[in-house]
Amino acid sequence: MKALFLLLLLMSSTISFSQIANLETVRNFWDTNIMEIIRLEKDKIIKHTNYPVEGSWGYVLELEGEAEIWTTEDFNAGIPLLFNEELRSAMRSKSYNDLVHFKNDNGELEFILQVTTITSTEDGDFESSTFLYFKKFEGVWKLFKMEYAG
Repeated sequence: MKALFLLLLLMSSTISFSQIANLETVRNFWDTNIMEIIRLEKDKIIKHTNYPVEGSWGYVLELEGEAEIWTTEDFNAGIPLLFNEELRSAMRSKSYNDLVHFKNDNGELEFILQVTTITSTEDGDFESSTFLYFKKFEGVWKLFKMEYAG
């Protein structure tokens, strides 16, 4: 929870991260990793995912047990649910300007995309956010963590 609070603080900060990654890097990242999610290109999403995927994604799939036992197969089979139309629709309204990028403690460049969706229920509207975390593994940008809030 502490990490999520820090992330929310980071995302609401007015600090400019434009010095960390050049525009070409940011645009290329968006055009590959994010656009393939928006288009739900499952094979490309799998290719650009680092396993095991960290985070709370398994709860969306209603998986049992702790995150440590969720498998690559669980994630891959769940791609249509994890990246459902509601999430992808919200992603379509974003651009590379919505990416948060920073250097982690190891000096590696990371990107985070926060996507907020609103679900209507009998009790009213429910807002939630999905956080997609990316960094390079062996020179290739990959999704390595998915977290949820709300």
